[in-house]
Amino acid sequence: LLWKSGVKERGTAADINTATLAFVKNGTVELALELKDTQVALNDSIRVVRETKADVARLNASVGELSGDYSTFKQEMTQTLLYLSINEILSNRPNLVFIRSSDVPAVIQQIMQEANDSLDSILEDQSPLIALTQLILYQKIYFMPTTMYRSQNAEEIGRLIFTNVIGLPNQKQDKFNVYQLHHIPFYHHHHFVKIANMPSYIGQNPLTNDTIEWYSTDTSYCTFDSYIKCKNTPAYGRYFNNRCLIQVLSTNIKLSSCRYEHVEDADHYTLQLNGGYWAVSSNRTLECVLVPVMPSSDEIGELPAGK
Repeated sequence: LLWKSGVKERGTAADINTATLAFVKNGTVELALELKDTQVALNDSIRVVRETKADVARLNASVGELSGDYSTFKQEMTQTLLYLSINEILSNRPNLVFIRSSDVPAVIQQIMQEANDSLDSILEDQSPLIALTQLILYQKIYFMPTTMYRSQNAEEIGRLIFTNVIGLPNQKQDKFNVYQLHHIPFYHHHHFVKIANMPSYIGQNPLTNDTIEWYSTDTSYCTFDSYIKCKNTPAYGRYFNNRCLIQVLSTNIKLSSCRYEHVEDADHYTLQLNGGYWAVSSNRTLECVLVPVMPSSDEIGELPAGK
């Protein structure tokens, strides 16, 4: 039993160009019945196949155009990132965006080899690229025209040179204990006042007693994290330079070297500290009430069955 379109046999031949039921007997194809509805379906199928072929051809052309557009988009994005990176650097905002993403691992690996183990503590809390960006102390962009070097490209007019100065931690240096100073107004001579011109951070070497002071004008150029990076060297010495700070730390000395500034009077002042602690300043005795806090769902857990 055959069901074909366009069957040709040698010898006794029969051309079947329509949907036809045929039998093969003794090597001869005998037409039996023309299947009209099937022919209609076959014609529709052929038309659909032809249309599908045309659609596939158009789709292939579209894919080709899309591939070209994507390549153009990648090139434009690269140029855009380069422009943004240059603009940020010129605005004194260091970054490494100008490095192609495919080259970043090689750059990081090279710097890691130069740094030996000095970056281990830095990379514990963040990605290498972010850590290196925070270590940048100085960035400069130079333009070198082709008159200063040989170029194989006749259309090339010059090259951009990105100079980066990165400050790597010295693990051999003694470590400092660093503290953030929180300032809160206090009641003094019938008014609330606040000590002025105090450091925002202080650091002290427990072995040598060397000290560092960071003021508000310094902190904008520093990053305080698991390590501290500053573009400018803060006040550094054998002991603190701020006389008021020395008197505050001594606790039993009159604060004669401190300068005060008045603040708005209030019933009390509060300051939230780290770790759930609060500092409260008031000119009268305060009664504190402990308020029970419902435990979270994670703290409650599951009770054993039958209890």
